[in-house]
Amino acid sequence: MARLLLSPKAYIDIRSIQEYIEQELENPKAAKIIVDKIIKGINNLTDYPLSGISLKNKIDIPNEYRYLIIGSYISFYRYVDDTIIVDRILYGGRDFVKSLFGIIPEVSNN
Repeated sequence: MARLLLSPKAYIDIRSIQEYIEQELENPKAAKIIVDKIIKGINNLTDYPLSGISLKNKIDIPNEYRYLIIGSYISFYRYVDDTIIVDRILYGGRDFVKSLFGIIPEVSNN
């Protein structure tokens, strides 16, 4: 079984997701269900660390990330030395390239 570590940003992401659903959408029950689902999905990685899809096949930026889709959210993680490091948990519609790498992808004019 792999070890699981969440980065400080991942903790903030989870808290922000919960707060947004509780306060902005005024739905504390849904917030709990969604956060529980995210945590369960991440915990499942300890048994199946390579179950996430490799991000290097999706973007032209060298990286070691894998990602796991959990409902409307995406968990971005690395698997290093039998340790799963969850770096971010982002809303699926968000610009994850900018959030993960701090760069804005180029748009083709073709």
